[in-house]
Amino acid sequence: MTLRSLFKVLLSALWGFGFTMGATAQNLDITDLDSQKVKDAVLLDARKQGLEKQPDVQAALKLVQDSVLLRAWEQQLLKNNPITQTQRDAAYKEYLVLLGSSEYRINHINPPDADQAQTLIARLQGGLAWDKVEITSSTNAATKIKADKTDWVNLAAVPLEFREAIKLLKPGQVYPTPIKNANGWHIVGLSETRPLKAPTLEQAKAAVDKLAERKMVKDKLLALVPH
Repeated sequence: MTLRSLFKVLLSALWGFGFTMGATAQNLDITDLDSQKVKDAVLLDARKQGLEKQPDVQAALKLVQDSVLLRAWEQQLLKNNPITQTQRDAAYKEYLVLLGSSEYRINHINPPDADQAQTLIARLQGGLAWDKVEITSSTNAATKIKADKTDWVNLAAVPLEFREAIKLLKPGQVYPTPIKNANGWHIVGLSETRPLKAPTLEQAKAAVDKLAERKMVKDKLLALVPH
């Protein structure tokens, strides 16, 4: 595994893991019973059956254990190393770069597939108004997909895959090719733009501190992982 791919795995676990310690089996009917008693009874029966020894169960338990440990490692790192003002100032400068110098109102639609997306782009470039856009879902003919327009947003609030497209557009233009991300295909256009009034450090403190924390975690990973 390359250093880059290892970072992706570790950072994904550190920043994206969500685990609810109080989760119960979804199909248990606990309407008339105390939930903890139900869990205790089921867990006791599961252990009597030796279910924790099954390879797939052991693998799942190991994954959860590793994820919890990674999260604990991250929390301990941040607890032991509070963000300094120097780190905060540096992160604020980075944050301002991420914001950019403008705000945008973006037209957007999420068509079912690339073919419909390309056809619709041609129609929009030919003069079709965004508020007239309405297409049928490829999986449900009763579903009508309509275009929308965002409120004023800065670049940091725009999905990563859209940012370069938005920066290339002028008001009234449509990006000439569909954009794909984890949420499917997208058509984007620029409705309006205006100069951005950048927030102060105090106003952006939560986002800035998060950037500083992410850098701290990344730097620590670089120090830990052998090159």
